[in-house]
Amino acid sequence: MKIADIPSKFNIPFAASAGAGYVRQIPQASQSGIQVGAASLTDGFPAATFQSTASGGKPPFGEDLNGILKQITQWSQWQNAGATVQYDATFATAIGGYPAGTVLGSYPAGVLWVSLVDDNLTNPDTGGSGWAQIPAGASGYGVDTGSQNALVVNVANPPPSLYDGLRVLFRASYANTGAATLNWGGLGVRSLVAVGSNLEAGVIVVGGIYDAVYVASLAAWALIGQTDGQLTVPNATTNGSAVNLSQLNSAVSTEVTNRNAAITAAKAYGSMGSPGAISIPLQNGQTYIRQWGYVIVPGPTPVTVNFGTAFPNAVLGANATGTLVNNGVYIANLTQNYITLDNDSGSVDVGAYWEAWGY
Repeated sequence: MKIADIPSKFNIPFAASAGAGYVRQIPQASQSGIQVGAASLTDGFPAATFQSTASGGKPPFGEDLNGILKQITQWSQWQNAGATVQYDATFATAIGGYPAGTVLGSYPAGVLWVSLVDDNLTNPDTGGSGWAQIPAGASGYGVDTGSQNALVVNVANPPPSLYDGLRVLFRASYANTGAATLNWGGLGVRSLVAVGSNLEAGVIVVGGIYDAVYVASLAAWALIGQTDGQLTVPNATTNGSAVNLSQLNSAVSTEVTNRNAAITAAKAYGSMGSPGAISIPLQNGQTYIRQWGYVIVPGPTPVTVNFGTAFPNAVLGANATGTLVNNGVYIANLTQNYITLDNDSGSVDVGAYWEAWGY
């Protein structure tokens, strides 16, 4: 079909000027036994109207024909005008609930509701479940007219009440210095939170535009977007996640404590002359290991030293220093489990200090 195919609209319903004796509202209940030949929504035109008068039949009533066509075209005219209907508990019960996709107007007017579920009997105007708001006009945006830490945003055509998932935008006129509240659309003062907690100072700044959603379980507005101000970041739980300052400070403090403990442990060994090792926990869950020792390397024969602690993932490096002026010791082999030292000074035995590190 094409837009040009639109039929003529009903400026008036059928039989609009028919007198009371020429049109009647078609009842829902059957008229059988009440008035022979009378139409109803249950029976339509009854069987008697399909029989000849010679056989005892009854002609249809002209007022019934006018009545049903008028009722139909009244609704056609309403729809031609683009009008919606409001929640009707009696009608909802009669049809077993509104189907998914139903669009209702609010009372008072200003908001459209769409049903998200079938068989929906709840009233969206009173916070019934299974409905989502379609804002009427630009009612979701407003400018703060409140005060510091107490935002007030007045908008055109707010919904009758707050509901879970209501999303709004506002421009701030004051910077917050701590916990803040928002009264949006005159629907009541509620806490304004970020990541489930009260705001810290500097999250709201003058002129910033903020995106918030109402969370019924918190009875609060939750910030989900902003153009200015400090960004509130939750604790990171997976690789690639942002880290907030508190979590970073905690991690750095733990790392410094571990490193200080490792340095203290290393000093306790006195010198590299005594075999030793230190282990430092890392933030990624691994453990950094550094170990060392002293060994005599005979002139003609390599010496293999098994590590006191094998490197579980990888050995990253090692070095060895001989006691001779020209060193005389080199690393012949290095694995996660051992280091092999060799002597290039001929037949002279050489003392060697070694160390290796990895994780």
